[in-house]
Amino acid sequence: MNSKSADENPPCTPLTIQNDGISLRLRKNHTSSEPKSSSRLGRTNSMMNLTTDENKGHYHPTGYVHPNAKPLKSCLSNSNLSSMNRTMTEPNLSGMTKMRRNISFHRVEIREYERAVGVHPVSSGCHSLTLGWEYNPELTVLDFELYEEDRMKRSKGYKVSAVPDIERGRLLRYEADATKEELQEAKREIRVTRDQRRRTNQLLQHKQREKLEESLQSAKRKIRRFVTGTSKEKEEEKLWRSAEKSLKNCLSREDVSASSSSGPIPSMCESLESESNETEESTTATSNTELSSSLPAEDQSGGDDWEFSYTTETSLSGT
Repeated sequence: MNSKSADENPPCTPLTIQNDGISLRLRKNHTSSEPKSSSRLGRTNSMMNLTTDENKGHYHPTGYVHPNAKPLKSCLSNSNLSSMNRTMTEPNLSGMTKMRRNISFHRVEIREYERAVGVHPVSSGCHSLTLGWEYNPELTVLDFELYEEDRMKRSKGYKVSAVPDIERGRLLRYEADATKEELQEAKREIRVTRDQRRRTNQLLQHKQREKLEESLQSAKRKIRRFVTGTSKEKEEEKLWRSAEKSLKNCLSREDVSASSSSGPIPSMCESLESESNETEESTTATSNTELSSSLPAEDQSGGDDWEFSYTTETSLSGT
C-alpha cells in the first residue's frame, strides 16, 4: 500500500490514499496552531476596538489604519468639535489668574438745563416744574473728591424744601417765559390726570371690597357646611332642588293667571253682542214709527215703494 503521511502534505491540499486498487482522495483543511476562542470571548473581542489583518492573524491597537484602507469621514460636525475643544480648554482657563479691573473717577461735569412747564399730577397746586430740552453748552467741571466732600457736608442735616405753588408760577412766568395759554393748558391736563387717577383708585378699592366680600361669603359657606355636616355636593343638590321648586311655582302661577284672564273674556263679548242687538232693535222700531207718522193717509195703503226704501235705508244703516 502506497501512502503518504499527512504531515508531509501542505495544508489545504488533496491527499490520495490507494488500498487494494481503491483510491481515496481526501482534502485536508487548514488548521491554525492557535486555540479557538469561545463565543463569549468572540463577543468580548468584537466589543473591543481591535482590527485584524487579513494576510496575518495579528491584532492591531486602536487607531491603526491599513495602508490600502479608504479614508473615513467624521460624523461630528464643526460645532460639536468646537464645543468639545472649548470644554477641554475650560479647565485650563479656570486655572489662569483673572485680570483685576479698576474703575476710577477724576472729575464731575455738570450740565444745566432750562426750566419748562410740567404736567405732573402729584404736585400741589396748579403749577408744575420740569426740565426742558434746551441746555447750556458750557459745562461746569469740578474735581470729584472736592465735589464729594462738599456734597457730604451739604447732605448732613440739610433737607430740600418743597417749592410753593406761587413761587413755581413766578419761576415759570418770568424765568421760563411761559405764556398764560401754556399755563392754562398745563392746569387742565393736571386736573384731567388727577381725575383719572382718582377713578382708578376708586375702582381698585371697589375690586378689593368685592374680593373681601367674596372671601367672607366663602368662609361663611365653609363654616355652615362644617357645622351642619353637609358636603359641597349636597349643598349644590339642595340649591338645584330649591331652584326647580321655585320654577314650578312660577309656572303654576302663570297657568292660573292665564285661565283667569281667558274666562271673563267670552262673557264680556256675549254681553257686548246682546247690547248691540238691543240697540239695533230699538233703532229699527223708532224708524218704523217715524216713517208711519210721516206718510200721508192716502199713500199708507200702497206701501210697496216705502218698504223698499225702508229696507234700503236699514241695510245702509246696518252696513
